[in-house]
Amino acid sequence: MADTTFTNGVTLTDADWFNDVNRLHYTIFGDPANLAAVRTTMAASDSAAGTIEIAVQSEMEAGSSATLAVTPGRQHFHPSAAKAWAKFNGNTAGTNAPIVGYNVANVTRNSTGNYTINLTNAFSSSDYVVIGNATGNTYAVIFVSSTASSFTIETRLTSTGAVADINPIFVVAFGDL
Repeated sequence: MADTTFTNGVTLTDADWFNDVNRLHYTIFGDPANLAAVRTTMAASDSAAGTIEIAVQSEMEAGSSATLAVTPGRQHFHPSAAKAWAKFNGNTAGTNAPIVGYNVANVTRNSTGNYTINLTNAFSSSDYVVIGNATGNTYAVIFVSSTASSFTIETRLTSTGAVADINPIFVVAFGDL
């Protein structure tokens, strides 16, 4: 094995490689007490380990960085992420929890085929997108209105246009929280 010279100017001989590992570490990186400082100055990349920077809400909303890391608690701020979704029983009267969902506090059946989905965390405005679906191809889910903290939909029979209760109903909302 030949001598090795690192970019910091340190040269190691064959004997260095096979002798005391602690001395080798000290020779390459210096005092181990400084190792944390050395590691924090190395940036991570797709091919090298190192320190990464965590994206904040505004950077997630911009959705343009290829170098910032995303944590689970910030992922929902990205424009492509659903901000609320639910599956619920449209036949159940009153206000009920969804069968399953995210950021949906409850669903209120206002009347036959008319439902208000109440959000746990409000959108930043009433300008967001709602998409709905129901079981089968004989029903339509129609957006009626929205506020920052809720939205209302109707379910109708596609053959007659009459409002109808359906089970299950699926909704998803995209926008800015």
